[in-house]
Order: sequence, then structure tokens, then C-alpha cells
Amino acid sequence: LDPELNKLNPSEVEFKKSDLKLLGWLMLRFFSMTKFIRYREYTNNDGERLISTTNFTIINTVLCWFGPLHEETLSRIIILIQIVLGSLLTFFIRYYLVKFFYDS
Repeated sequence: LDPELNKLNPSEVEFKKSDLKLLGWLMLRFFSMTKFIRYREYTNNDGERLISTTNFTIINTVLCWFGPLHEETLSRIIILIQIVLGSLLTFFIRYYLVKFFYDS
């Protein structure tokens, strides 16, 4: 939360690059390239390579896409995403996957 602007920013986590396995690094790079997270590598004062990334949540993804938002705006966007994706999933199940369970 930025108290001056009354807006939320994405939360971040940081860890040593040496603690990250290849699959984890590939996933971070993929989600960073697709703009689902923010990813940054840097060297601290002790010379250690560190990685800073936003958390893997819907809230943080929306904040990465749209920037800092007021909590009410963020809630409305998340509800809209859930309604749209939920409806699409429901129709997909109803009209396509049902064929695997029932005869025409």
C-alpha cells in the first residue's frame, strides 16, 4: 500500500539466485515474458546475485498489468475476471466436455 496515493502495489519476494533450480528459473522467465509477474536480477552489496519477483497471485498479476490501483478498482477488476473466466469455463464444460460423459 502506498499511503500517499492510497493505492496498492504488487508484493514482492527476493531470494538468492543460487537457491533457484533450472525449472524454477525457466518458469520465472516464462511468466515474466508473458507479463504475469515482474522479475529482476541484481547484485547486493555482498556480491551475491539476488532475484526479486512479484508473488504468483491473481491480485499481483492484475497490479502488474495495470499498475498501482485503489483497492475498490482492483476488486472490481478481479471480480470481472472471475465472472468472465468462470462463464467461459462453464460453457466449455457444458458444450464440449459433456460429449465425453453422455451420448448425444
